[in-house]
Amino acid sequence: MASQAQQTAAAAGQYNNQLATDDNDTDGPPALADVEESGGDEDAQGVEEKDIALVMQQANVTRGKAIAALKASNSDIVNAIMDLTI
Repeated sequence: MASQAQQTAAAAGQYNNQLATDDNDTDGPPALADVEESGGDEDAQGVEEKDIALVMQQANVTRGKAIAALKASNSDIVNAIMDLTI
């Protein structure tokens, strides 16, 4: 049983190291945390208002971050919320 716990911990460590490495990637779009708020002039084209409202409520984020997350996840609400909360 202890061996399985050690393997799980090792796998989690490798996963976290991979995430840290991926954060240094400068070729992709800006991270969701880096999205600047522009005072309500966000381009919500292609994103439904009800989806924006749901992501804002569930992830407790601003409208701009909700829109950016939805666009980054191709309007997948679950992935947008996960990206903002994990």
